[in-house]
Amino acid sequence: MGISEKMNELERALKKANITFELNVSLKNKTWLKRGGKTNFWIQPNCKIQLQSIIVFLYSKSIQFEIIGYSSNCYFTENYNPIVTISTKKVTDFEIDQNTIKCGCGYNLMKLSNYCINNGISGYEGFIGLPGTVGGAAINNAGSYGSIMSEVVKSVELLK
Repeated sequence: MGISEKMNELERALKKANITFELNVSLKNKTWLKRGGKTNFWIQPNCKIQLQSIIVFLYSKSIQFEIIGYSSNCYFTENYNPIVTISTKKVTDFEIDQNTIKCGCGYNLMKLSNYCINNGISGYEGFIGLPGTVGGAAINNAGSYGSIMSEVVKSVELLK
């Protein structure tokens, strides 16, 4: 199967799954630093189930892709043109389960910090001004002003 057929199949799969996407998008218009080339597909799943399904689909078709959150830590060169870019900005599920906060990888880190501060949950104070997502902060072990992700994250759910 050629790349053209794969792209057509990807577009059909996204429409069928009702996953938000745009075609032929300038990364300058989507990224925090306003840098980068173009991506054939800009995909924004609304939940972790959509995120998982699109990743499984892309792997099954051997389609290369990039995953970003808010892109606050991303610097794309002007000649970087990924075929597929997935933004996790809308994967923002949030729940409190006993004494544990569970949130999606796209949840805003500053919003989480504000919630914790306002509800007397310590350890998140230093994240108050950090841009980005919980997923990006966890994967990079972000830290600021005495708050470090590795000290507040209990577990991370990974896609296998």
